[in-house]
Amino acid sequence: MTLHNLDGVVERLVPPMLHMPLGGGDWQASAFHDGDPVVEIIGGRATGKSALLKVLRTGYRTLVPTAFVELAGSPYSADSPEDRERLDAVNASPVTNILFTLSHELANIPAKYKPRLRFSRLSPALMVIAAWRPDGQGGPQGQGQGQGPGRGPVVPPAELVEAENELRELLDQHPAPAAARDAAIHRWGKAVNGVVGGLLPQVPGLAGVLDAALETLLGRRGSTPLDWWRDRLGRDDPVKGLFGLVRQFRRRGAGRTEVESHLIGALLADIDDAYGTWARQTTHPPLILLDDVDDDLGKRFLTPFVEQYAQLKQRRRWAGRPLRPVVIATSRGRGTDAGHGSELMPATRTEPWTKPELRPPAAWLLRLRIPSLTSDEIRPMLDGHDYPAALPEIIARLSGGRTGNALLLAEASRQRLRTHGPFDCLDLLDLPLAAPDGRPGEAEEAGHERPVAELLLEQLLPDATVRNQLLDLAPALDEDAAASLAHRLPSRPDGWSAALHVRHLVDNALSRKLWNHHPWPTSDGATPLITDRGMRAVLLHVLREDGDGQRWSLGHRRLANHYNGRDLPADSVGHSPHHLHHALALGQLDSLVVRALHHHYLEAEPRAWLRTVNFLAAAPRPRGGFPPYQPHRAHTAAPGEPPPCPGCTDGDPRGVHSAIRQVLGVTWRLSDPSAERPSGYRDPALRRLETGLMTLNSDYEERSRRDARRSDVHNAYVDALATGGWIDALLAGTQAPELPVT
Repeated sequence: MTLHNLDGVVERLVPPMLHMPLGGGDWQASAFHDGDPVVEIIGGRATGKSALLKVLRTGYRTLVPTAFVELAGSPYSADSPEDRERLDAVNASPVTNILFTLSHELANIPAKYKPRLRFSRLSPALMVIAAWRPDGQGGPQGQGQGQGPGRGPVVPPAELVEAENELRELLDQHPAPAAARDAAIHRWGKAVNGVVGGLLPQVPGLAGVLDAALETLLGRRGSTPLDWWRDRLGRDDPVKGLFGLVRQFRRRGAGRTEVESHLIGALLADIDDAYGTWARQTTHPPLILLDDVDDDLGKRFLTPFVEQYAQLKQRRRWAGRPLRPVVIATSRGRGTDAGHGSELMPATRTEPWTKPELRPPAAWLLRLRIPSLTSDEIRPMLDGHDYPAALPEIIARLSGGRTGNALLLAEASRQRLRTHGPFDCLDLLDLPLAAPDGRPGEAEEAGHERPVAELLLEQLLPDATVRNQLLDLAPALDEDAAASLAHRLPSRPDGWSAALHVRHLVDNALSRKLWNHHPWPTSDGATPLITDRGMRAVLLHVLREDGDGQRWSLGHRRLANHYNGRDLPADSVGHSPHHLHHALALGQLDSLVVRALHHHYLEAEPRAWLRTVNFLAAAPRPRGGFPPYQPHRAHTAAPGEPPPCPGCTDGDPRGVHSAIRQVLGVTWRLSDPSAERPSGYRDPALRRLETGLMTLNSDYEERSRRDARRSDVHNAYVDALATGGWIDALLAGTQAPELPVT
């Protein structure tokens, strides 16, 4: 499987940490001589994070103990705060659920691997937290033994109640008879065994944890696991200390956090203790793969895990340094934000681990962000096909540099090139493609082809409800406009105000932490709605092609009205640029937008006018496509034709109106996300743009000579025509609204 810009992790970063290449091979020395770090790979959705972990799991699980935990859902995380709170039950938390799963998976040792991991420190603590009722009232969930999500209270069996009461009395004695206490622990464990499957239904391996727990609890003082807990808790009686953890865990807050930190330390100590002096130097360590560590789990699990990982100490000088598991975690974040980690590099960095005793624990977390794919990295995806020269650049633009998106677009392109030959890149998002890996989309049969834009959108926004809500709001430029639109949309949740609905989407589905932050132009001071250009382009395309076009036209008309605060007539040339943006998306180029631009041209200074054109040229393509280029016919008044342009008072002898249409029309076409960049200075589109700008430049110079008030105003049309202006910018691949205006 090709991972593109993640190959370096598989080929150069992880093999030295595990001392062998993917699939096995000769021993490799780690590049981190003072201990391997915990590695966190950061990237947005569809950037290949999960694919990376699955490749590592497939390549190593038959060679070393491997745990692979997908953390995106229950019992580890949840989307809403309310659902997340439910995961923090009386007898369980997201952290304990993770530790249960890790110990269960790491206990499945490959056939030829030694030693076997027993988790004799972790197991008793996990089991007493999950099963012990310190006050003898209610089940582990506070209402009944074995209650789980959606289940009612279950009365504890009489034998379990009796065993708990007996053990509770013995734990309260100072000192308790050892034989009697061991017998009571044994009876309690036997009683728990009958209900263990109902304690945490979603968590695997509880029976194995119970066996290991009883083995430790029934061990004599002086055994390594009990000594570890005695030192950790500062208690003379480690068994009583373990049962005492339950009350601290149930107090939640700081008490629960401290217990969870102890549990993580126990997991790492169990792994380290399993290896003798020789094995530490010759055995490949276990591998832990954690997929989709969200913000809450990052604070709740990963941060204390790294702290305990850093503080793991050698027990004896001659035993060598601690044996730590190799840990690779992934988390969602913007691949283009340098604040989220170091650039993913082919070589590893060792500086932070020199003299690790002098480094803070956080230094042991190596955060690597996934860079966006470039057109150079996309070209190999198209090898063997005679593709348009601009295709890799357009795929990079539409995919937002996300590997998963780029692969879909490349596959759709390859299929089209194989079957029908070359195609217009403006049609790229319409190319048909079957659901990837044979997985049908919603209500689709396997093998049924759909436009690649729909598959891209499902990849970016898997939740169908959220996807539908964002399709309705996609034309909006900012939050206020989106709220104005949402007032009249059926997709708004019942009982929610429009503003709350929009803010919820912005904070969650559109969180800037999760997407490339490249804001769409908005009115001054407004908060952009969708900051990821690639996702916005796909949303708008799917909306434009939806059904009979009612959602598209209705949305843009309502948004245009949102910016018509002065209640101007529909064909008024006094409308604001934001109103004209939506009018252009409705195809009103000649009937309104060019006329309004001519009016603004006569009133505004050149820089302000060019900024307006820059903004308008970023408007989405109309449903019927771009209107054809044709010279403007001034002063038409035939039925169905636009009203006369008030700017053409003299009949437009210098062709200013036509020039304005040329400048806007060419810039608008070349700024479509699927548009190819011009082929060169002789490109016909650039020749039309140059002609239009020269006409405006000459006309402005002529008017300035006649009007003394304009004599000190800088002629920005010269800048747009000069070297480094709009012609050069478009040739370099720059699009509106980012064309240079000095």
